[in-house]
Amino acid sequence: MIFRAAQLSTLVYPAAVAHGEAECVAHDRDAVAHGARALGLDFLTWHDDAGTDTEFAMICEPGKTWIAVRGTTSLRDVYTDIRATRRQFTGADGDRMRIHAGGYLCAMSVAGTIATQLRARPWDDVIFTGHSLGGMIAQILAVMMPTRYGVGDRKISTITFGQPRAGCRRFARALRALDGTHVRAYHRGDPVPWLPGALSRLTPWPRYVHAGEPMAWPCARVGIAAHKMSGYLADAAAIR
Repeated sequence: MIFRAAQLSTLVYPAAVAHGEAECVAHDRDAVAHGARALGLDFLTWHDDAGTDTEFAMICEPGKTWIAVRGTTSLRDVYTDIRATRRQFTGADGDRMRIHAGGYLCAMSVAGTIATQLRARPWDDVIFTGHSLGGMIAQILAVMMPTRYGVGDRKISTITFGQPRAGCRRFARALRALDGTHVRAYHRGDPVPWLPGALSRLTPWPRYVHAGEPMAWPCARVGIAAHKMSGYLADAAAIR
């Protein structure tokens, strides 16, 4: 399942962000649909929210619906990344938590569309996946589904790659409480999973923490080269 998540997290990226290595055929609905079919999967939808520049694909296989969220590719996404003040969010049990404000607004912009699609497939387990910013938004969406949209009567899992922290300890607890598997894969040399750690020490509590079970992968590269989705895809293929 880790390799499938890596394939889909790669599929939603445009080739232009691959830094010399093609990570995706193109960056539009038709290309993503073609890529999904090439993987032997059924394409449901591709959605682009113009206001937040949040894009995701919904792709199915028997008994599962995958939601793959694209990571940072634009200046609008960079603004989302740095908008790391904490936004209050109330969980399904009434517990109040603090989450990344930029990630929250992006998740809110597409959550209704996702919930509508999931209600049409009530028999499917759901897996949210994404790389970098996409992974953070994927975790927030997973927690939102049973809280705001009533889509919680099923197994909801998350598999992310090189994602920054999404919220506080209460958010991590809310994700863990979902009936599903929650894995956070990262390269040891990747700096993005450390974010927004510095900010959480300079602003009021609660501090940002990671959510999901960590899966640390060794990496010969250090720095932004260790953050590339192509590297995560290669490592996921090696361990499948």
